[in-house]
Amino acid sequence: MLSPSLAHFVWLGHPPPGGNTSGPAKPVPRCFTNGPGFAGRDHE
Repeated sequence: MLSPSLAHFVWLGHPPPGGNTSGPAKPVPRCFTNGPGFAGRDHE
């Protein structure tokens, strides 16, 4: 399923460079939680 290198990044909790959107969905929510997207919702 996942490549050895990709799986390693997933375990570390850091998505590979340029693989935020097409990469695993696990580390993505973390970045979005602290990203501008989350802040935008809070401002509304």
